Amino acid sequence: RKENESNGIYLHNGLYSCFVPEWDKKFGDNFMVVLLEEYKSSPTKVLMEIFDFLEVSKPDEEELKSFLATSKVQNSRSHRDQATRNQFDMYQETRLLLEDFYRPFNENLASYFNNEAFLFGYSNP
Repeated sequence: RKENESNGIYLHNGLYSCFVPEWDKKFGDNFMVVLLEEYKSSPTKVLMEIFDFLEVSKPDEEELKSFLATSKVQNSRSHRDQATRNQFDMYQETRLLLEDFYRPFNENLASYFNNEAFLFGYSNP
């Protein structure tokens, strides 16, 4: 096992702003960033944007909606039954610590992409 996996700490997973400048140098306009929150709220719209970005033919929008409705891949954390989900609820103090930790990285992303969605509506420090 990797050292960081032994204790379940995955803080590095959200540090995208550390990698984006290198991806930008390597790929230029040939990479696209999609926020999970945007995909979850408008999957059809986001998928159509991805098809446009990739310059591939798009499926019929109604067929895509039907496909999405019948073949949802569930996020294991968001679809637990309520009793199980409650045992994994985060303490508010922990949430605030994580927001403080990720805030500068997310501010860098927001600035880099000129998109405040990367700020995730964090509380003020």
